[in-house]
Amino acid sequence: MNNEKTNSSSSNKKYRNWSLLQQRAEKKETIEKVLKFHYKTLNRVKDEIVNIDINGDVLSWSGMVANQDILPDTYEDIIELDIHKHEQLHSYSKFRVDMPVELNVLGQLLYDAFGREAPYASKRYPSAGALYPVLPLLLVLESEDSNKLAEGCYIFDSTNARLFKICSWDNTEINKVKKLLNFDSNSHPPHCLAYALDMRRALTKYREKGYRHGLIEVGLMAQSFRESLQQVNGLGERCWSYFIDIPLTHICGLNFRLCPIMLIQWFGFSNGRTETSKD
Repeated sequence: MNNEKTNSSSSNKKYRNWSLLQQRAEKKETIEKVLKFHYKTLNRVKDEIVNIDINGDVLSWSGMVANQDILPDTYEDIIELDIHKHEQLHSYSKFRVDMPVELNVLGQLLYDAFGREAPYASKRYPSAGALYPVLPLLLVLESEDSNKLAEGCYIFDSTNARLFKICSWDNTEINKVKKLLNFDSNSHPPHCLAYALDMRRALTKYREKGYRHGLIEVGLMAQSFRESLQQVNGLGERCWSYFIDIPLTHICGLNFRLCPIMLIQWFGFSNGRTETSKD
C-alpha cells in the first residue's frame, strides 16, 4: 500500500514537472490558430450533419469517383504485376448487438493495438517525436456481465495495460451519448473507441505541422486496432465521423478545446454483412 502511494506521488510530481515545462515551451499563438481552423471541421449540431449543402454537380461527381482509383492520364509505360489476389479487410455495416466483447479479449486487443512492450518503448504504430498525443478512449454504452464494465468512458494505459475510468454515465447521460453518436441500437455494438488529440502535446514541438502528425496518428491507430481485431474470428470495426463533436467530448470528461475527439471506431462481432465505404 505504501509503495502504491509512493508511485502515485512520484507520478503526480512527474506530471506537474512536464506540464509546467510544456507551458513554457508551447507557443500559444500557434495553438489558437490551429484550434480556430479545427473548429471549421466540426459537427456542432445534428443539422450540420444531415443538412449539408451539396448541389447536383457534387452528387454526380461523387457518384462517378466513389470506389475509383486516382490514376495518371499520361504515363510512359504500364508494368503488369504477378500477384495473388485475396479478400481484403472491410468495414462492418452491422454488428451483433447481443454479443459484447469479453474483458479479457478486449484487454488483449487494446494492448496489441496500442500497448508498449516496456516503459518508454515505442508502440506498434509510429508517432512523430515519440510524443503519442492521441488518447485511445473506450466508450461503454451498455453494461454487460461478460465484460464487467459499467457504462462510461475509459482511457487505456498503454504501459501498464489497464483502464482508467474517467466518468460514469447514468441512464439519462447514456441516452444523450447515444444521440451524440447517432447510435443505432439495431446495427451498432454496445462499445466503441474514441480517439482524442491532445492539441498542446501535438503542437508544442512541431507547431502547425503537429496537427497533421496528430491526424496521421489517429489513422494509424485505427488501422492498428483493425488489425488486432483479426486475431478473433468474427470481430471487425467501422470508422465513424457521424457524431456531434463538442458535447460528446465534454460528456466524456475531456476539455474539448484542448483535447477534442477526432474519430469514433465501432467494433464488435459481425452479423455477416460488410461494406467498404466509411462515414
